Amino acid sequence: MTRDLTIFLAFAGEKLGHAESIFEIGEGYECWNLKKFSFDQFIATLKKEIPPVNENVLRNYKTEDEGARFGITEKKFKECSWGLLIPDSLEGAIAYPETIFLINLYSPVFLYPLF
Repeated sequence: MTRDLTIFLAFAGEKLGHAESIFEIGEGYECWNLKKFSFDQFIATLKKEIPPVNENVLRNYKTEDEGARFGITEKKFKECSWGLLIPDSLEGAIAYPETIFLINLYSPVFLYPLF
């Protein structure tokens, strides 16, 4: 089984100024203007970029339960204004901790991902 190790991190904050819903930063790196997506459009686009490992995990994308361990609620999605799609480019790394470290290293303020 091959897993896609791409990561998507969503943030609250100021709305982005670019007109596109997805802006390519670099090869495989994208900035998403989440205010340009409906919740269902976002889930569909995310599934294309980070496909499910199998049909049993489809519910891990979307949920109605605020306390669910997996899935994103529409309420949480609406709190977000932008996100980053980051490929697994750190060979041998766990990826999430390293990605958060790098984002905060180059950001003037702490960026806490909402999901």
